Amino acid sequence: MAVARAQEEKLARDQSLNQKREADAAAKAVRSEVKQWLREHDQNREHSDIAFHFIEHANVRHLYVNADQQTELARGQLAIVSFGNRHYLVPTEMADKVQTRLPEIFVFRVTPSLSDTSPPEDLYSEHAIPDDLIW
Repeated sequence: MAVARAQEEKLARDQSLNQKREADAAAKAVRSEVKQWLREHDQNREHSDIAFHFIEHANVRHLYVNADQQTELARGQLAIVSFGNRHYLVPTEMADKVQTRLPEIFVFRVTPSLSDTSPPEDLYSEHAIPDDLIW
C-alpha cells in the first residue's frame, strides 16, 4: 500500500517537473525568436548623433538616432523596444509583433493624434502687429 502511494507521488512529481521543463523550454524559444527578430530589424546605427529621450518605467532614457529616424519616431513609424540590456529601434509593426509574443516587454511608441497631422493654426492672425513694436 505505502509502496504504491510512493510510486504515485513520484510519478506526479516527475510529471510536474517535466511540465515545468517544457514550459521553460518554450519560454526560452520565444525569447530567442524575439531576440532574432529584433536583431534582424534593428535600425539603430552607431554613428547617430541626435539623442532621442523617452520614459521607461519612470526613468528617462535616451537612444541616439539620426534626423530621419527622429522624424519617423515622431510620426509613429518607428518604435523603441527594450529587450535584455539593450534598446532596439524597429518598425512599429515589428514592435507590435514582438509585444504579442512577449506582452511583458517594454515598447515605446508615439501615437500621433489627429491634431498633430493638421497644419498649425495661427492663433493671432486677426491681431495686427504694430509697426513700432520693440522686443
